[in-house]
Amino acid sequence: MFRDYNGNGARESREPGQAAITITGFGPTGAVYGPVQTAADGTYSLTGIPAGTKVRVEATGVPSYLRPAPIGADNGSLVRFATEGDTGVNMAVMNPADYCQNNPDLLLPCFLNGNQADGATNGVLYRVPFGGATASGAIGGTVVANATDTGTTYGVAYQRSRKRAFTASYVRRHTGLLNNKPGALYKIDNPASASPVVSLWVDLATVGIPVGSVPINGTGAGQRDLGTKNGAGALSRDPVTALVGKTGIGDIDMSEDDTALYVISLAAKKLYKITLPTDGSAPTAADVTDLGIGSGTCDQPFGMKPLDGKVYVGVTCTTSLAAEVRAYDVALGS
Repeated sequence: MFRDYNGNGARESREPGQAAITITGFGPTGAVYGPVQTAADGTYSLTGIPAGTKVRVEATGVPSYLRPAPIGADNGSLVRFATEGDTGVNMAVMNPADYCQNNPDLLLPCFLNGNQADGATNGVLYRVPFGGATASGAIGGTVVANATDTGTTYGVAYQRSRKRAFTASYVRRHTGLLNNKPGALYKIDNPASASPVVSLWVDLATVGIPVGSVPINGTGAGQRDLGTKNGAGALSRDPVTALVGKTGIGDIDMSEDDTALYVISLAAKKLYKITLPTDGSAPTAADVTDLGIGSGTCDQPFGMKPLDGKVYVGVTCTTSLAAEVRAYDVALGS
């Protein structure tokens, strides 16, 4: 039993065995052989089968995040027919979230110094081909969003089923927020097209996710205070210096089944799940679930990655400088 990462039905050098899958054999007269579980390397063996007996071999107990892989050279489905003594009765599973095309595009945030309302033609979110670096190290890119579309953002997620990307406001020094919304979540429809459509999808503060606040300078369209400048024109101490990493939104990412968005609230020190409405509309408070994770006294979550039925969250302790990774099990809800 192996993990078919690219879904081609053939086992390749970087595709590991899949452990803990139950294998059972059934004889023509109703005899049952096993069950056994696949080992760490994916191997299994059914014993006690009389010589020459034909057996139906079935795999069960497949985790919910895995699916049967396409049939191919090394995979004959999760139900196989064999004869006692046969070897190479291989099977494969895959996580659909693992798959991507060759040379996929990446969406990369870019930080623009100063007031975001002044950056109409300055890109802050770029689409860059994975293999786009040249021999000199230069990377070509296409602007997906300008500063006046989203302001400063960090977390990026992509919903494959709708060809829709999301990016969230990010509080950092010397770069402004658009309309002073530290909890703004923007959507970009068709980011790979020549004309992506960017809009404010929802302010997370309005659906029950605490994001905190940042100081406003009282001028312009609600732009936050970026601090004073010294004689050389460079920014000195920014009023949000002490709020960075503790206010607004950290990482965001899409669930493996493409139905929910996971969000780190730096202000609440928690992981939230936003179930995405099936009609594509913006979520409401009823769609938000508090998953906890980093709610201790000194805990500060930030980075996060859904993988194989779990959501892994990087947490630091702001008083001891300790760090650890915690996991939320999607199936168990804990």
